[in-house]
Amino acid sequence: MKTVSIDEASSAGDESQYGTTTIGFAVVNYHTSPQVEALLNSLAGRWPTDSITVIVDNSCSKVEATRLEHLRNRFGSGQNRIEVVVSGRNGGYAAGNNIAIQRLLAMNADVVCVLNPDVRVVGGDLAALAQIADTETAVLYGAATDTASGRRVSGLAELRPWTCRTRILDRLNESRQGSLRFPLGYFMCASSSTWRRVGGLSEDYFLYYEEPDLAARGERLGLIVSSFEDVVVMHDQGAATASGERQRDRNRATLLHVSRGATIFAWKHRRRYLLTTLTARVALALSLLATGAFGAGFAVLRGVGAGIWWIVRRSS
Repeated sequence: MKTVSIDEASSAGDESQYGTTTIGFAVVNYHTSPQVEALLNSLAGRWPTDSITVIVDNSCSKVEATRLEHLRNRFGSGQNRIEVVVSGRNGGYAAGNNIAIQRLLAMNADVVCVLNPDVRVVGGDLAALAQIADTETAVLYGAATDTASGRRVSGLAELRPWTCRTRILDRLNESRQGSLRFPLGYFMCASSSTWRRVGGLSEDYFLYYEEPDLAARGERLGLIVSSFEDVVVMHDQGAATASGERQRDRNRATLLHVSRGATIFAWKHRRRYLLTTLTARVALALSLLATGAFGAGFAVLRGVGAGIWWIVRRSS
């Protein structure tokens, strides 16, 4: 086990040849080492026979890097390897996870799961998930999820085309006709061949909308989205991003990046609905401003503006 740099992480690793299905876990840390510790604790009693965990540290903090190194030494073993990659910058959710995914593919992981630090694996058989995902090479998986409010949901969400707003699905078969179904980003799992086909996560986004973008690209390749309900995770929603469920309670950075992401996604994948998507975001901003949530309202407008500027630069 060792701490590797971003350059080393992208190089091929021929040292990892396994005789059984190897599952890889991609984790991005941004000042969340206590949550990473709790995640590793939840995995410790459920490690498959062969696993590799790559933790990408976006914190740009020696303190965080040291804490992660201690966790690597504490939880890692010969068959359950852990590597810490110090990225040297906060490139966002997609960029950080892509570093981890590329490293896991280079180390010959058969299946790769993206896990947020605010997730705990509380039930089920990860080895069974690895075997099925390795066989079903045209599926993107979420996992059954227990929320902090006590609800059990599918681990999937849908994106409504008219507004590009998203909604968590309680049940696997709940999505509406015409909507785009996608696994929620705190737990996404697919075979290595699937990750190679879709090309990882889009770094057009800093935070939010990477998952529907992945599903939209996968849809064009004939991939389907499903929930592996024999694995149960608990998700402390917002712990990794400091956001809450109510729009008014969500922090300004979250509202900015959600609005930017919705604008970019509409232009990339639902262009005929770009105007209605922008209208919905502006309406949200006005409703927040009307209730006195000026910081939140202006954050939404700044996000829309950032998304439009991204479109202008991409189109020029």
